[in-house]
Amino acid sequence: MKKVKRNDPCPCGSGKKYKNCHGVSNVIELNPSRYNTQLEQLHEGLLRFAFENYEVELKNTITDYIPDDFLDENPFFELFSDIITSWSIFLQPLANGKTIFEMYYQSQQKKIKNPRVRDVFTSWSQIPISFYEIKSVNKENLLIEDILTNKIYQLSQGGEEDFLVGQILTGLIIPYIQEYRVFLSVFELSIDREVLYESLTKFTSDEVRDRFPEILAETMIYDISTSEIEFDHFLYERVADLFEEHVTNKGGNEEIIMAGKLVWKIFTDHEYPFIKKPEAYAAALDYVMQKRVLEINHQTQKELAAEYQVAATTVSKNAKQIVTAVEEELFEFSSNFKNMDDQLNDPDDSTMEQMMRDIQKLLAEQEFDTDEEMNQFLNEVLNNPESTLPPSTSPRDLAQDKLFAAERANGRKRKELIKEALEIYPNSPDAYLMMVNDAKTLMEEYQLIYKAVSVGKKDLGEAFFKENEGHFWGLVETRPFMRAKAELAKYHVNYGNTSDAITEFEEMLILNPNDNQGIRFLLFPLYVDQERFEDAKNLIEQFEDDMSASSLFSYALANYFTEGLTPKTIQILKQANHENPHIKDYLVGNMKVPEVYFDSIHVGDKSEAITYVQDNKYLWDNATPLLNKLAKL
Repeated sequence: MKKVKRNDPCPCGSGKKYKNCHGVSNVIELNPSRYNTQLEQLHEGLLRFAFENYEVELKNTITDYIPDDFLDENPFFELFSDIITSWSIFLQPLANGKTIFEMYYQSQQKKIKNPRVRDVFTSWSQIPISFYEIKSVNKENLLIEDILTNKIYQLSQGGEEDFLVGQILTGLIIPYIQEYRVFLSVFELSIDREVLYESLTKFTSDEVRDRFPEILAETMIYDISTSEIEFDHFLYERVADLFEEHVTNKGGNEEIIMAGKLVWKIFTDHEYPFIKKPEAYAAALDYVMQKRVLEINHQTQKELAAEYQVAATTVSKNAKQIVTAVEEELFEFSSNFKNMDDQLNDPDDSTMEQMMRDIQKLLAEQEFDTDEEMNQFLNEVLNNPESTLPPSTSPRDLAQDKLFAAERANGRKRKELIKEALEIYPNSPDAYLMMVNDAKTLMEEYQLIYKAVSVGKKDLGEAFFKENEGHFWGLVETRPFMRAKAELAKYHVNYGNTSDAITEFEEMLILNPNDNQGIRFLLFPLYVDQERFEDAKNLIEQFEDDMSASSLFSYALANYFTEGLTPKTIQILKQANHENPHIKDYLVGNMKVPEVYFDSIHVGDKSEAITYVQDNKYLWDNATPLLNKLAKL
């Protein structure tokens, strides 16, 4: 038996150092089974107590945290539910402020006579919640190492699972005498230890405990998305391996490789191609990923043919076959990569808004004689890495900071932050808008949105509206109200109150004629739908200095309804088609409009085209001559 050192964890499982526990008397229980039998009874009793008395609360916690990807009988649903149930029993406060474990301990406290059993059982409230690497395996036990703390645990496995050294486990483990046991379940992840460690070190140990459901969800989603894809034929797998080898050698990252393999998997499942030479399809897949997904011109078909040592004509033929079969999927992958780039390169909206607010307050505290002095001061602040913006101390801003944090949280933490924000400043429109996500009825949804608008008006005050009309949104404090007003108008649109929606949108454009929120794109269809064609045309002309392809197509439509198929209408149509020819393909039916939606739209590409046609196609149903003209362009 390995000698226990003074500073090692005591083998009894108390969590104390050996020198402070059994090392004091230099005695370790030689037969812990009688204690462990009592702990087993408490273990089983705790689970029974939780499920019999708090089933609803446990299910609500799972619902709060489970990702959408794990619903609909996903095999990961049960695994995720077990781990979150375990976490909830020990760490999720009930309505009375106590956890399920604390309630059970309170009911059993007087029944636990043995002090050794009581000490170990009470230590379960500090249950280890982490990710572990398996260091050694035998029929009875595993030695597992906490990836964050490097602490080693001896985990009893009872010979029920085939674990392997090096596997990553997650789950909750509880101390018994001289060993640890699984509380409810553990499962393996295929994520690399270094990748996992890097993501975990963003949090303190307390944050890992408190935010474990969120961290687990993110980790499982990553694990699923990067898990190995299984192909139906060994030659299909060979194509994927060749593609991975070549892309890796050219410096491609794992996301590109995984996306390429998924495209290849979808294609083979649809078409089941006959493979003569795997290199020819691997080169074609490489070309398709560069051209259609990443939208770069890194290599030509001829260059890829030389790299993979195949004929360029074969690469061309195979690439066309792939594109034809999986056109919609390729577009979705392309959009995902663009959105990923946006998220990596740009701070999120709430961070920018918070920064703008603090900058505006800082500038208001200064006195400048000229704009040049102000710009110089601002540049010094923004370009100095050691400078920090002074934190705001007003109740409105403190509450808004809570809401910014709530946007990046979910589940119980998100609800707590919203509640705290309202306690600090009750007139916070964003708080009520965030609560809409939890509304159980349409009436409750409407009441929350209406309340957001009402408190927004109260927050700013009547005098503020008169003084700053025409400058809203540029003033950061107006944005919560403007968001609430937009949501109220959208609610009216969704439930047929068109005239009320138009009124809300028109008022917003008076307050903010620069239309930073894109209200004109929502108002235009309503005007056309109500046959207010002159209003629709005037609306587009109001923004003639900012004419995107979407605006130009709408302008051509409005001009057609007001003037007919005139030379001016045709000229506008030609200009619109020049700006984004993809819109024509979807409008006239050359291409099917896919059911995809975008977090961001890129001017001139298919994301703009699809979004425009999804929102406006029905408006063109009464403009057949205009559509016929477009088809001929």
